[in-house]
Amino acid sequence: EILMSRKNVEEVTIVTGVPNSGKSEWLDALAVNLAESAGWRFAMASMEKKPRDHARQLLEKRARKPLLEADYAR
Repeated sequence: EILMSRKNVEEVTIVTGVPNSGKSEWLDALAVNLAESAGWRFAMASMEKKPRDHARQLLEKRARKPLLEADYAR
């Protein structure tokens, strides 16, 4: 997972960890929180999730509740 800072494009933060440890969930939550609190904007790409599913997960984080029952939420 790679996150680039808005203020300093030359800076890159790499988040590593064991598989299924929550790296993507943590980065998604961070992006949603920074967008809400500081007005940051992000471009995202995931090689593991379909765009539709990833967008729904981001919307659920923004709404702070599930939008529907889905396998990934269990």
